[in-house]
Amino acid sequence: MSRYTPEQVTSIEDIYRELLRIQIAMDSIVNGEFEITFTEPSKPKLGMVKQADGTSWDPGSGAGLYSYEGSSTASASWSKLFGNPEAWHEIGAAGEPAFQNSWLNLGGPNETAAFRKINNRVYIKGRVSGGTTTDGTSIFTLPTNYIPSKNTAFECPTRGVSGGSFQLFFSPT
Repeated sequence: MSRYTPEQVTSIEDIYRELLRIQIAMDSIVNGEFEITFTEPSKPKLGMVKQADGTSWDPGSGAGLYSYEGSSTASASWSKLFGNPEAWHEIGAAGEPAFQNSWLNLGGPNETAAFRKINNRVYIKGRVSGGTTTDGTSIFTLPTNYIPSKNTAFECPTRGVSGGSFQLFFSPT
């Protein structure tokens, strides 16, 4: 990627040269040429786009192109735009969140309970069974960087229970 650093302009020819340098720098961005960044910017701005190396600086989903997004700088976070999608995090696997309150994967031909984040959206999949069904009981706890910043609830149908449903509730606290 070409970086643009302004130079002293003293003539019309200098202005023309500077405009060409600006065009080259902008073309490199349009063509997807982003320098790989190894450290998080010290003062990120809303809308900033950076290519993270995924090792020295990993904003959350490995190497890729990230945008700094949010309603304000105080609530903003890095969101992956491009790159390999994050792998599924299987509940109960080594290094991943554990099941709580006697919940387990249903097993057999059913999907294993897992989650991942792509473009700042969290996806949850799988079938679980056997746990405590009292209101407010957790199946597992998502890591902090996967939890919405505000209380969020989703109504989900249950299988095998006529008219049955449960609510997925996420709370930042």
